[in-house]
Amino acid sequence: MVNPSASDLAPSPIVRTVAICTRDRLRLLQGAVKSVLSQMIEGEELLIIDNSSRDGTSAWLEDLVIDDLRVRVVPAPLPGIPVARNLALRHAKGRYLISLDDDEIAAPDWLSSYRRFLGDAPRERLGCVGGPTIAIHEIPCPKWLGSDFGTLDHQVTIGPLDHPIGPGAGNCAYVVAAALKVGGFSENLDRHEDTDLNNRLRDAGYEVWWLPDARTQHVIPPERTRFKSQLQFWYREGQNAGLLRLQQQPPGINRFVFRVLRLLFTPFQAGFQILAALGCLAMGRLSASARLTFRACRTIGISSRLWLDSTP
Repeated sequence: MVNPSASDLAPSPIVRTVAICTRDRLRLLQGAVKSVLSQMIEGEELLIIDNSSRDGTSAWLEDLVIDDLRVRVVPAPLPGIPVARNLALRHAKGRYLISLDDDEIAAPDWLSSYRRFLGDAPRERLGCVGGPTIAIHEIPCPKWLGSDFGTLDHQVTIGPLDHPIGPGAGNCAYVVAAALKVGGFSENLDRHEDTDLNNRLRDAGYEVWWLPDARTQHVIPPERTRFKSQLQFWYREGQNAGLLRLQQQPPGINRFVFRVLRLLFTPFQAGFQILAALGCLAMGRLSASARLTFRACRTIGISSRLWLDSTP
């Protein structure tokens, strides 16, 4: 454990609340909680949103609240990570909400990195700032998946982020008023809810920043690297991408035309991707075959959401 620097020992008005949203991942949650509590200072709290857990998390949190007065637990009766994230925004104290996902481990200087950044000269147009998540695989990652699966690390310099993806809400500090002003997290998404919110912050004139010193480790359990799990992951990825694209279209005829053209195009695109995947498999190119198969799942997922969505 790294002791806080002398400048971190005084109560800080900058960071008041660190939030972890969790659901049925007690083993991973315990590591995330420990990594945050070890670097908190006076005046800061750990807010845990229990998103309808059924695996013993609730009982463990009841004991934790008794043992550590820095911890506050708020139940989220409705499942869904955007629901939990919005609860965290509404219950946060102070100007900023710093978020950590329950499957991440904060680096020893994680909180002090946010304190230093947020304590600088005011950035009036700041909407959020976040940092890298580096994957830590509990078992060796399959070669067809790639060793960087689960990692998000865009740039080495601090500053506004140009990349369309990131920072992820699992390692991010949001300006609470700005996030709520643009509507918070979209609760009809179960992925990309952070990308959607970041895009709306940018559209409203706020800046999205990257803070490379605020690093976390993303713990990847074995079940997430199985082929079936990846098929399901990419199908859900496509569903959420489809809804995001649909919401970006102007309502009315434009949205209708977009949906129809996308549905007509899908059989050709997915069919080509599947044929290409089979060709790569026949040549022994397992990584390329897997990537094309996942893209086909994503393509089908996009259209399935467009088919089911009735938004005019």
